Amino acid sequence: MKNRKILVAILLSLSFCFVSWVGYGEVYDFGDPLGPLVMYFRLLQARIDYIMQNPTNFLDVGLHYDIEGEFSEEGFFPQGVETEGKVVVTLQDNRGIFSNRIKEKDLLRRFQQELTEVYTFLEPVATEMDDIVAIFYNQKGLPLGYYYGGSYKLQKE
Repeated sequence: MKNRKILVAILLSLSFCFVSWVGYGEVYDFGDPLGPLVMYFRLLQARIDYIMQNPTNFLDVGLHYDIEGEFSEEGFFPQGVETEGKVVVTLQDNRGIFSNRIKEKDLLRRFQQELTEVYTFLEPVATEMDDIVAIFYNQKGLPLGYYYGGSYKLQKE
């Protein structure tokens, strides 16, 4: 009888330990060691979803989270573009849609259409368009323009 009471007390105490963790949620931040890994996974999932939803007209897209502003420092963007804490989107033309025959105004409109399409898959990660910075490349890999701070600009030579 005494053993049963001890056994019941142990089982109850263990069950209360486990029950207290039920419903406990955690949002990963970058102070957490798994935070960058979770963000990398989400960006990879967004890239795959974009390609799968647009199988005949997707662009070569790269999605990166710039924790420390490395893209700003390495010269990917013009001076003054800050990428620290933002999602960096690289879009390279693999279908000839950013051809040199397009007028500047039409080219900027095309950049907006393509980035808006990609952004629909990034909404779970970047809640606003200002959370992303994008750069557009032609088929040869030369930068054509970029998106920063709500505006689309052509790359200056």
